Amino acid sequence: MKKEIRKDVREYILSQVNETLARLGVSEQVVETETWEDKYRGTLHYKFKSAPIRQMPMMFKAVVVEGYMVSIELEEGDRLYEYTEENDLVVVNLDYSWQSFSRGTNGTEIGRMIFAVSKKLPETENSKYLEYAIYKLEGLSI
Repeated sequence: MKKEIRKDVREYILSQVNETLARLGVSEQVVETETWEDKYRGTLHYKFKSAPIRQMPMMFKAVVVEGYMVSIELEEGDRLYEYTEENDLVVVNLDYSWQSFSRGTNGTEIGRMIFAVSKKLPETENSKYLEYAIYKLEGLSI
């Protein structure tokens, strides 16, 4: 089942991701770049990426933070299942990717964050409700 994540919710979650990355020393902000559908699971993925991170000394040609967010469905018995009665769960996966001077690329996982988004979130342009209706269930270990 294809579950769309509202634009204002995506923007709020990305602001929380950027705040966490700043605590990790990443000065570049991530921004949403594209949306794609997983044909096998039928889910929408919202991809995001940062500008190349400034490095000193210059060890790699480019280093970026990238990832995606997706709304998930859980089975009964999952440890976070109790939250799904009143909330939609959004998982954010974060990765580092770097390009070496010899044109090779590689990457590694930073971690994941899980947010609970209230199903009772009103359809409004007033974003003050977002901080009360969205909360972090799991964050990165900093």
